[in-house]
Formats: sequence, C-alpha cells, structure tokens
Amino acid sequence: WELQSIVCVNDDLEPVVVDLANNRATVTLRYNEADPLASQSDVVCVFNNAPQPATITVIKNTVGGDDAFDFTWASTNNPNTNNVNDFQLTTANGSDSTVIQITNGLGDTDFSVSESLGAGWEFVSAQCLDGITPVGNLIQAGPAVSITGITLNPGDDITCTFNNQAQGTVTINKTTVGGDGTFAYTSTDLGGSLGTAFNIVATGGTGSTGAINNLSPGTYTVTETDPQVDPGGWDFTNLVCNDPGDGGSSVDLPSRTATIDLDPGETISCTFTNTKRGQVIIEKQTLPDG
Repeated sequence: WELQSIVCVNDDLEPVVVDLANNRATVTLRYNEADPLASQSDVVCVFNNAPQPATITVIKNTVGGDDAFDFTWASTNNPNTNNVNDFQLTTANGSDSTVIQITNGLGDTDFSVSESLGAGWEFVSAQCLDGITPVGNLIQAGPAVSITGITLNPGDDITCTFNNQAQGTVTINKTTVGGDGTFAYTSTDLGGSLGTAFNIVATGGTGSTGAINNLSPGTYTVTETDPQVDPGGWDFTNLVCNDPGDGGSSVDLPSRTATIDLDPGETISCTFTNTKRGQVIIEKQTLPDG
C-alpha cells in the first residue's frame, strides 16, 4: 500500500502540517481560555491509502543488429489497462526497455505481454520473472510471441525479457573464364526457389543466385557439380567466400564445397570460378589427296 493523501478538518486556528513523503501529519491543538468554543481541539485527519501499482519492466535484446519492435500489453478483464496496450521498443547496440506501471485490475491472473516480429528477425527466447521465479506461459504462433497468464498483485515488480536474433543473407556468385554456361549446385536448403539443388547461368562471364535473404543463422554448405562432367569442358579453378563476421566460413577446393558459417545479421558471398578448356584441331593434308 501507499499513502495517497492526508485530509484534515477543524484546523482553522493552526493548520495541520502534512508531510506525505514521510506519511505524517503534525496537528497542533490550542485551547482558547477566553472563548473555549473557539478552541482548536477537535481536529480530524483522514489518511487515504491505495494499493501500490505493479511494475512491469519489458526488456528487448537483439543479436546481429537493431530495429523497432512492436509489443502489446493486454488484460482480458481490463482491455484498456492504463492505456499502454500498444508500445514499441527500438534497440540501440542490441537493447532497449520500458517500464509500465499497472494500477487497474490488480489481483487478476490474465495479464499478457506479446511481441510481433517483423521480417528479418527470429525468436530466440522470452521469459518473465518475479524476482527469480518464472511467471506466465510462453506461447509462440508464427511471428507472434506471447507470455500469458501473468498474475499481478499490488507492489509486484516483474521483468519480462525478449531475445531475438537477426537473420542473415547468402549470395552465391559464378565467374567464368573463356565462355559462358550453366552450372549445377547442391546445398543444404537455402530456401525459396533454390531448395537443395539449383543452377547458375553465367552470361558475359558472371552469374549469381542474387541475395538469399532471411536465413536462420547456422551452417550451410554449397557444392558445385564437377564442371568437367556437367556441363563438360570446364575446369573448376577457384572458390572464395567473403565472411565479414568472425571469418568462420571455409572452402574445400578438391570437393568444390563452401561451408558457410552464417552469424546473426551477417551477409556472406561465395564466388565459384571455372575456366573453359580450349580446343586444338589437327588437320592433315596430302598431295595428292588420299
């Protein structure tokens, strides 16, 4: 509980000194000997208390970048709880937070806090703690993550933390020397129309998958089919990956394989280079013909 106000009456002769910060009222009683009816002897003070608000701290942590994230604070029994139904957290250097004070509906068990993730982000974890005790139930449905069934009592101090990581981007490039062609690849699933097997067509000496976005951080492998076999007449001559993060990606030239270590929010490109084999024609001439 917390003291809201102190209201005193019948203190006309000597006003009561109210000190809300210290929960105190100082009353002075005076007796008027000449006119006892005019004495200040019947001062009444009323102390008005109200339940302490519950405090909710919502923390947003990101790995791999920063962004603005949409949240909803809700209560089934109190749909307009303190007018903080919708709010936004914008991370800087991977973190942001806000503090919500709740005074309506305290004692209810149906409070919830939800986050809706935008493109390029994925859920890692979320938890609400009352001190060190977990509270609420975690529900994930598509891009929405909710912690429901939170009980709020007067004076509660609950912290809810949502952790997300940025998805990454991979681009597979093709460089050819001596001509153009269509080259086959297999990979762990890169998503979209590529799947686990795809072709790159080189025109004017270059080709590319284009940027493959919204990939979960993790390890991906891409292997080129031996170009001496398919399409034939080509030698595999080089493979380089540009990994600006921790440099964890690697290449294996004998197997023509790139192992891509994609970190949160990272963009990696790998370039496969092939050289077209030449052709020698041996021509025999005789005089006379025969």
